[in-house]
Amino acid sequence: MDQNIHLGKINSKNIEANFTGGDLTSDAGLLALRNIEEKTKFLEGIASVIPENRQTKKIQHSKYSQIIQRVHGLIQGYEDCNDHATLRDDKALQLSCNREESLSSPSTLCRFENAITMEDCKNIAVKIFEYIIEQEKEAPTEIILDFDSSDIEIHGDQEGKHYHGYYDSYCYLPLYIYWGKKPLLALLRPSDIDGAKKAFGALKLIIQKLKEKWSKTRIILRADSGFCRDKMIKNLAKKHNIEYIIGMPKNSSLNKLLKETMDQAKEKFKETKEKQQFFTSFQYKAGSWDEERRVVGKAEVTEKGENPRYVITNMKGDPEHLYKIVYCGRGESENRIKEVQMQLFSCRTSCQQILHNQFRMLLSQMAVVIMEYARSTLLQATKFAKCNFSTIRCKLLKIASVIVFNTRRYVFRLPSSCPYKEEIFALFGYCSSA
Repeated sequence: MDQNIHLGKINSKNIEANFTGGDLTSDAGLLALRNIEEKTKFLEGIASVIPENRQTKKIQHSKYSQIIQRVHGLIQGYEDCNDHATLRDDKALQLSCNREESLSSPSTLCRFENAITMEDCKNIAVKIFEYIIEQEKEAPTEIILDFDSSDIEIHGDQEGKHYHGYYDSYCYLPLYIYWGKKPLLALLRPSDIDGAKKAFGALKLIIQKLKEKWSKTRIILRADSGFCRDKMIKNLAKKHNIEYIIGMPKNSSLNKLLKETMDQAKEKFKETKEKQQFFTSFQYKAGSWDEERRVVGKAEVTEKGENPRYVITNMKGDPEHLYKIVYCGRGESENRIKEVQMQLFSCRTSCQQILHNQFRMLLSQMAVVIMEYARSTLLQATKFAKCNFSTIRCKLLKIASVIVFNTRRYVFRLPSSCPYKEEIFALFGYCSSA
């Protein structure tokens, strides 16, 4: 498209735009991602577990290059393979993939994704997990594993499509496991299942590997009431010696045990006309359980009425602290899920088969690992240390640049008026000389 776009005048001068700029990029931040890969070799490790079954002499694009192309594309905001019809000739993306020629076309990337097997997905998931724990220089004193599920709405006729009453849509029901901001697992599931399905199997594998690495580290499972299952709780406490704090659905028996505390909250609300929260704990045994367990209850009263809440736990400590600080801390994992789904496109599950949609979720999980490295390591001393991924992308990675190159070097000429020079220096791994 080389025609001019006329945009009016200023001081009798025409304002025009066209796409004849030549070697320019709007994604100079890709060079920072290239540096991150050079330092960590993260995506190289991922590529190493995907077997090469193509004819060697006919290979133009390695699986390593294709993974970088897709993951770096996601980070820069390009969620579709179709975006690479033109992006494949972007010099910044080429260099981030360690190439100087055209990258994979959309059809080549599609064939790559469709060639992934279930065994490949398992190996990739394990490799991501192993990479995350290997980055810890010292054994952590405590690890809190946040389990949560979410919905990914389906707009086509994909495999595993089912209607979910709670979300009022046809969707998938993925399982996420986070350790703080670190994504340990992203498992795609159909929505016609119990919300806790496959959670215990995944938990056992994670606990096994964590204990092999750090035998003395305290491990805590934190989850909402969708994961309150007797079998899992029993195995956690008795077989694996794991602490847990899990939401519990309210029922009439629990409400009776909380009545005295709720009455106190109601009385205080009558006096102050302000929201009241009182906390207590008690022993409780459901009909299907073989033993009593500790339940922490929250008696909350507002102008809208009573709002009793419960969590089941084997942890010691003050009920209010356990509920407000320990349990409610799981809200942070919900923010992490929003990041990966809305900002790094793990909800882009438009492939026909659920297996290939699972691989797309893994690509997004890889993108999270890279962006979290940038945020927590390179940008730690900047004002972007707590910003979400879309802010980092918009302010620091989506940077325009003129590209000048010859047989000896590439030079990216960034805007002189850029307001975030120091932060971009940090992202590239350098200290500002300003």
